[in-house]
Amino acid sequence: MRSGFVNVVSSVLLSPWAGIFGLLLGAVIGFTSKELSDTIAPFGDIYIALLQMCVLPLIMSAVVNSFCNLVRSSDGGALALKLTLYFTAFMVFASIIGILVGVLGSTGHIDEESKTILGKLFLDSGDKPVDDKTIKKGWGLVNSLIPTNIFYSLSQGRILEVVFFSILLGVSLGLVKHPASSIVYTFFSVTFDTVFMIIKWILHALPFGIACIVASQVSITGFDVVVSLLKFVAFYCLGMLVLFTAYTFLMAYATKKSLFEVIEGIQETLLISIGTQSFVAAIPQLIEDLEKYFKINPQLTHLFVPLGLTINRQGIALLFTLTAITVAQMYDISLGVLDIIAIVVGMSFVSMAAIGPVFATAPLIAFVLDPLGLPSSAGIIFITATSPILTPFVVMVSSQGVAVVTALIARGHKVKEIDDEGKEVLVKKL
Repeated sequence: MRSGFVNVVSSVLLSPWAGIFGLLLGAVIGFTSKELSDTIAPFGDIYIALLQMCVLPLIMSAVVNSFCNLVRSSDGGALALKLTLYFTAFMVFASIIGILVGVLGSTGHIDEESKTILGKLFLDSGDKPVDDKTIKKGWGLVNSLIPTNIFYSLSQGRILEVVFFSILLGVSLGLVKHPASSIVYTFFSVTFDTVFMIIKWILHALPFGIACIVASQVSITGFDVVVSLLKFVAFYCLGMLVLFTAYTFLMAYATKKSLFEVIEGIQETLLISIGTQSFVAAIPQLIEDLEKYFKINPQLTHLFVPLGLTINRQGIALLFTLTAITVAQMYDISLGVLDIIAIVVGMSFVSMAAIGPVFATAPLIAFVLDPLGLPSSAGIIFITATSPILTPFVVMVSSQGVAVVTALIARGHKVKEIDDEGKEVLVKKL
């Protein structure tokens, strides 16, 4: 009887409806009681910390094993090429959508009162403009990928450094011919399964965590800021909706499922993306959805999902290009065809370096805006001011985009592994 009751409670807490209830409850609390929102905000921070505690070990073990299999597979080079082409194409597509909605919506044409509110908000905020000296450029940016101490990088949550080291470790593990290398491979496989189990425990508290997080974000934003940014936010959501629709059709094509089945299959990932507003928190659920509902082989999901949600955040590319067009319109700066191309290509690649919270990535737009003569400080204002509102949608559409890339590459791909005798065997044709 007790076991049955526990199972019922567990299924209720893990239900998408419980998460939606937490989302709505948090929004109501945020709009009606700032005092209560401030009181429960620390619980939201604790919940995010619990998820982030598990994600780095999960990413490291998944990437190491996936690249090990990739190197040992005869078609590893072709798979890596597909990954690069798809990641680049989807970032460019998101950037083009950002340009189109910005031009069609004239998002930079706002009244003087709204401009005054935005300026005051930026001056009063704790987030100050980043000085050029603190922005890593050129070889400095490349150098930031390399961890001087992997254990320090793990403790500081430096995802890009951890991914870089994990890729090298996975490649070298795949090349090592020592018999004991299989033990190391098994260690990372068991680590992934163990950490994934811990995350599933933590997800039982998702409705409560979502309520605390959303209440805090809503209370911070304020009604006057929402009104002043309403046009920008509305057209970002329009662009996001275009991407969401396109990705749903592509996912249906790749997995041979109906549109309803596609949405149903990744609904928990989308809910976690919106509720936690965290790229890393969405990784384990997206992996599970792709494997459980779409039957994609773990060898592919363990490689593409952690890597994709680290360097292929298409929601960021959409935000950056929309911001560039908005700034140009605000200052009545005309852009030619070459300028538009430079923004699309530049923002696509800059977005790949956008590691961390959305508001923290704002200074990266200076790499593209400054050479074009566009005031990057104005762009930073827009991203900083809208991040509490748009972050859930940025994470959601990025998660869906990575799911589509994984499904498209997996379509018809022959997954191979190495058996105990060192021979390559076909596991499954997707």
